[in-house]
Amino acid sequence: MANIVRHIARRPYPWAVVPWAVVPWAVAPWGLVALTLVMGAWAWPAAAWGKEAGLWERYKKTFITSDGRVVDFHQGEISHSEGQGYSMLLALEYGDRGTFDKLWNWTRQNLAVRSDGLLAWRWGKRITGAWGVIDYNNATDGDLLVAMALVKAGAKWNSQELADRGLDLARAIRQNLVVERNGWFYLLPGHFGFEFNGGFTLNPSYMIYSAFKLFAQADKEGADTWRRVEKGARRLVEKSRFGQIALPADWVAVDGYGDIRLHWEKSEYSGKEAVRVFLYSSFDKSIKSISGLDGILGFYRRLGYIPIQVNLVSSEMAIEPAPGGFYAVYAKAAANAGKASISKKLFQEARAALDKEDKNYYSLVLYLLATSEGVL
Repeated sequence: MANIVRHIARRPYPWAVVPWAVVPWAVAPWGLVALTLVMGAWAWPAAAWGKEAGLWERYKKTFITSDGRVVDFHQGEISHSEGQGYSMLLALEYGDRGTFDKLWNWTRQNLAVRSDGLLAWRWGKRITGAWGVIDYNNATDGDLLVAMALVKAGAKWNSQELADRGLDLARAIRQNLVVERNGWFYLLPGHFGFEFNGGFTLNPSYMIYSAFKLFAQADKEGADTWRRVEKGARRLVEKSRFGQIALPADWVAVDGYGDIRLHWEKSEYSGKEAVRVFLYSSFDKSIKSISGLDGILGFYRRLGYIPIQVNLVSSEMAIEPAPGGFYAVYAKAAANAGKASISKKLFQEARAALDKEDKNYYSLVLYLLATSEGVL
């Protein structure tokens, strides 16, 4: 089959440019089946599913510098607000106050440089050779994660200062990034560059339901706005599934009339961004089904692997398998759906893959999140 090269990237991971082959959907003619989420009906054995302190130590040794910077080696050793936020949440999950404080101090000193209270999202080596902020725009998912970690840490460690800083960041998100279309509230992915012709570019994987719930409680003056943001987020995710098995898109567009479509100009894929839709949905007890999960599991059953990305326009799928962290996310989603056997197999493959991956920050952080107990 002829190879086709695709390129997607706002934040290009090593698989942003990958070889593709045309794989007809006829190879796997399954349809979308609603999944019933059975919370608490089945749990992993302690030795197979759950936190691994050793992996957290590996993560710290590999990706967190002595001053608290999280290094993404697959993006030229940059750091970003997403990585800082995820790592702060994991430090909280593992009760690692020392690492949390280092992460937050670096974030505060290096990314909290905007006058509106949002974080600059990208820090790395400039063309001059100096290191510093290289993109002053914010990334809303990173802001949400850092704010969430701070508010949670304030409660866990009885620190009013941490709670206040988290609340300040949550307010900055609410005041600068909430937009409305036809009565629905949405969060822009960043302060600049995501509005066009009366519409918006949005990212479904930035919809972190637990963060919205937390801020509705902590940010009293903005409680109603956060509830409406959560409601809009659920609608956005529901309407952002495309293709024959209704997979969530990496990016979507909301036009001036409020209609949601695949933002094919930016990305035609469900992959490195959209995997987090499954992650956040798996932590939300109010969600009774996860659209597209049966299709993902169908890939695994019929093809022997889960592709790293699927083209939602052409129905092409990647020859390259997804990394271990993706498998862990799908394993968690499958476990919550009561699919114990395939969940266990996916988890085992995920864990084995980690030992073969070279400094893949994104994969390991997804694995740690998927196997956490209450971080999200």
